[in-house]
Amino acid sequence: MDVARLRSHASQFFGASFEVVDKPAVRGMGKDQVRELRLAFRTQGGADAGFTLVSRRVENADMIAAREAEARGNVPGMGALAEACARVWELREPADAPAANVFLLCALLASVALGPVLPPDHSTLLGVRGARDRATEAERTYRG
Repeated sequence: MDVARLRSHASQFFGASFEVVDKPAVRGMGKDQVRELRLAFRTQGGADAGFTLVSRRVENADMIAAREAEARGNVPGMGALAEACARVWELREPADAPAANVFLLCALLASVALGPVLPPDHSTLLGVRGARDRATEAERTYRG
């Protein structure tokens, strides 16, 4: 996980910022290494949320989930893009995290990892634009 690049993309392209809350945790070695990063994410509107970002090796179940979401969302090619990724960045969000923050952070991650996002409801695979659109829609819904 390139924290400097994530931070740069957050401010430059997404009007957001984040801070690493704790020292990154690292378990395992080589391809089986798992890195865990706790961060505080703030959007331009001032909404804050804490997240945990885990980087791990792709597993067969990830590929199955990606292909199923590709079919559900009718997004041809996104499953193949997911299969090209060597690592999964798994976002763990608290139950009270604003949906707009979740999707904006997903868009940021997709922009840096150059891979698709599997949203929490597994309804489809999203690229940067799709995740950003969902963030905008969630923000509109929230503001009513």
